[in-house]
Amino acid sequence: MTSPERQRIGRDAIPITEEGLEQLQAELRELMSVRRPAAVERVRAVREGVGDPFESDEYGQALDELRALEARIEELRAIVSRAEPIRRGPESDVVGLGSEVKLSFEEGGEETYRLVGWAEADPRQGRVSTEAPLGRALIGHRAGDEVEWEAAGGVARARILEVR
Repeated sequence: MTSPERQRIGRDAIPITEEGLEQLQAELRELMSVRRPAAVERVRAVREGVGDPFESDEYGQALDELRALEARIEELRAIVSRAEPIRRGPESDVVGLGSEVKLSFEEGGEETYRLVGWAEADPRQGRVSTEAPLGRALIGHRAGDEVEWEAAGGVARARILEVR
């Protein structure tokens, strides 16, 4: 199943807010200009400081760190190269990518979420992917609407209090 944003912008494009794209670009710059050179230097220093680097736990850890950084750099490059920044349109009262939505939950409590593309989702930070069950349930709705979605504990319900 594809999200409305993915259908609208194409299969290879990655929907992302302008803020999210800027954050990913900043992370990529940081990894390439600061963290990668430091990791390469650590590998070099460890290799020079041990007899057989392939028998050294520290050398293996340094290489693992460098490999993880390289993998994240490649992941970010792929996302940034396919990123399709989405701007909120004139219908800002309708929930879509980039919307900030305040919800009142059936079981009590209120929460505010920002709907984002999968590449910038972080539920702990209140950024929910439009492809997640909650995100899919909210798309296209307005303040006052009730939505429901499949959650880990069963069906969850909430009323949309505000859309920004």
